[in-house]
Amino acid sequence: QSMVINFGVRFDHFDPKTVYPTDWRNPANQDYFQDESRMSKYPDVDPQYSFSPRLGLSYKLGDVALLRFSYGHFLQVPPLNYFYQNHSFSVTELARLGNPLLKSQKTISYESGLWLQLTKEMNIEVAVFYRDIYDLLSSRMNYTYSQIRYGLFDNNDYGNARGLELKYQFRYGGFSANAN
Repeated sequence: QSMVINFGVRFDHFDPKTVYPTDWRNPANQDYFQDESRMSKYPDVDPQYSFSPRLGLSYKLGDVALLRFSYGHFLQVPPLNYFYQNHSFSVTELARLGNPLLKSQKTISYESGLWLQLTKEMNIEVAVFYRDIYDLLSSRMNYTYSQIRYGLFDNNDYGNARGLELKYQFRYGGFSANAN
């Protein structure tokens, strides 16, 4: 009666159903070389599979308080134009190429909070959170063998967020006020 536990696992599958160049220094084979290792081939991109666990706990402290905790992994596939832009992989100075090998951005999130009912009409909530964000979308400069510079989307960035959230709620009859 006083504790709720939620546990779940989400399965994600993403298949871009496209190909990628094996040599990003010659992605469209615009430069010809006798050396086969400098010539791109175009294998299929492997699909991405992922399991994302999630856990939520809440514990009732009498009739006027609730303590909660949550933990979870969350994935976000980048917008599809970052996979498929300039799908022919042809390179001109400062062109931007999509990258079919992009990974999903992954967030690992923790949150804990306390809700208190101060009076029948008034309550407050205090929550703290922390999030790690991996494989954030960015871009980098690449150079072909003939020194043509172009941009390529990539998963190079990391971020984190942390914070404290305070909520106040007042209800009396048909009147209500909220502050966050």
